[in-house]
Amino acid sequence: MTQTPPRLSAEPTHPDISRPPRSALATLAASLAALTPVAPPAAAQPLGIIMQEEPLYLPAIGLEVQLPEGCVADAGSPDSAIRATIRPNDADWFVSIQSLVSTAGEASAPQLTDDLLHRLRKQFGVVRTYEDPQTKERKEELIDTRVRTVQRTPNLIVADLPAERAYVSVPQFSGSQERFLGYTVIETTPTEYVVFELSSPVSEIGVAKATYEMIIASSVFNDANAEIANRAKRISRGIEVLASIDRDTFEHVIALNHNRWERLYEPGPDGLEDTDIEIGYRQIRCWKGVRGELDPTKPPATFDQTERDEGYLLQMNVRVLQQVGPNAQDREPVDTTALYFQSLDGRSEAWRINMTRRANFQTATFREIGARHDASLKIHIEGPATPPTEIRPIFSTEGYISQISAILLPQLLATAGLPGEYAFYAYRTVDQKVRMREDTLKPIEGRLGVYSLETVFRDEIPPQVTLLREDGTVIRTAMPDDRVWESTTLQRLSKLWRRKGLPLD
Repeated sequence: MTQTPPRLSAEPTHPDISRPPRSALATLAASLAALTPVAPPAAAQPLGIIMQEEPLYLPAIGLEVQLPEGCVADAGSPDSAIRATIRPNDADWFVSIQSLVSTAGEASAPQLTDDLLHRLRKQFGVVRTYEDPQTKERKEELIDTRVRTVQRTPNLIVADLPAERAYVSVPQFSGSQERFLGYTVIETTPTEYVVFELSSPVSEIGVAKATYEMIIASSVFNDANAEIANRAKRISRGIEVLASIDRDTFEHVIALNHNRWERLYEPGPDGLEDTDIEIGYRQIRCWKGVRGELDPTKPPATFDQTERDEGYLLQMNVRVLQQVGPNAQDREPVDTTALYFQSLDGRSEAWRINMTRRANFQTATFREIGARHDASLKIHIEGPATPPTEIRPIFSTEGYISQISAILLPQLLATAGLPGEYAFYAYRTVDQKVRMREDTLKPIEGRLGVYSLETVFRDEIPPQVTLLREDGTVIRTAMPDDRVWESTTLQRLSKLWRRKGLPLD
C-alpha cells in the first residue's frame, strides 16, 4: 500500500467531496426524512379540502404546516434551498417550500417578490446585453417576456409575518399548454424568507390554488426570533472557545495528525472485523509550513512573497470503493487528494482538491480550488462534461472557521475541554456555500477523559458523532448513514484489505 492513497472525504466534520458538485454520488448518504410530526394546531378547513391530523414540521426553518388528505411531502436535497415538496397522489400540481437569504442586505417581501418575478421574466423573455457608454459596465435590458402576471396581492399577513403573493402564467417547456405559478414570500427576518411556490397545469388550477392557499394559511412559525437569538448565542460561544485555544494547543492538534490513518466501513451483523463491509480509508497529514507547499511540483526557491507566508498545511488522501454494478464485488476506487493551507492568524486560507473516479476502465477527474482572505472567498470548480464554475459566497467573518479548523474542530474542542453547545460557519464543498454547523461537546458518563461531539450540518440530516479522548485523539466517528470512520494504522489497514482482496494501488 502506498502512503498517499488518493482522497475522497467523509471527514467527521468536513464536507463530502467524494462526488463531483451536484452529482448523485454520495459517500455520506444521509437521511433527509426529518419531517417530524407534531400536534396539529386548531384550524378551520374550507369546504372540500380535508386536512390531515398530523402537520408537517420543518425544524430547519421552525415551520409547521398542515397537509391536505391525499398529499405527501418529500424532503429537499442537501444542496437545495427547497426544504420540502408537497404533491397530491392523483394530480400534476405541487407546492415547494423554500428558505432564502438576501445577499444584498435587508429586503422586504415585496422587494424579494419583485426580484423573483424579474428573474422569471428574463428566463422566458428576450434580454438585450449592452455596454453603458459612460460607465463601460455591462448591463441588461428586458425587451420582451412570455410571463403573464395574473394576480398580485400586497400587504398579506401570514402567521403574523409580512408577506406578498403573486400568480403568473408561463409557457410549458414542452407542449402548448401554459403552466400556472404562484409565489408567496414570507419575511421571517429582514434578511431571511420562506417562499411557498405553486406549480400547476392550467387545467388543475382551481383545486391547486385553493389547496395552496389553505396550506399557507395553516402556517405556524415556532418563534423564529427566539431561534435566531439561540443561534447567535451558540456562535458567540464558538467564537469564545476558539479564542481560548492558543497556538501551542493548535500545534498540539497539528502534531496529533502528522500521519493519521482511518478506515471507513459498514458494521457487520456480529461486530467482527471480518464481517464488516470495507468502504474506504484515508490518511491525514498536518505540518507547519508555507503557502507555496500547496503546489508540490514547485521548487521552494521559486516561491514568491505570498507563497512564503507561514501557516499550517493539511493533506488528506482518501480512497473509497464506489458501487458500479449489481453485485457486491462490482466496485471501483474513487481517489481524492486534498491539500489545505491556513495562515497562522487564520485570516487567509487556500486549498486544492482533485478527485478521480474510475469506472469501466475510464477515469474522470474533478477539481476544486479555493482561496480566502478575511471575508473575500472565491472557489473554482471544474470537471469533465461540466462547464467551469466560479463561486463567491457572501458571508460574515464573525464565527467563520477555515477548512483546516473545520476538519480539526472535534480535536480542538476536546483539547479545550469545555463541554457546551457551539456553532460556527464554514464553507462546505458538498453544498458549494458557507453554512452554519452546530457542535455539542459532552463528557461520556463512566468513561473518564472521553468526550462525545455531535455535529449537525443540516437539521434534515441526523448528527454525526465523534468519540475522542481529552488529549484530542480521535477514536471513531459514526456517520449519519451508519457507516463508521475508525482510527487504525497503515500496517493493520494494509493487512485487512489484502485479506479481503481489496485494491490497494
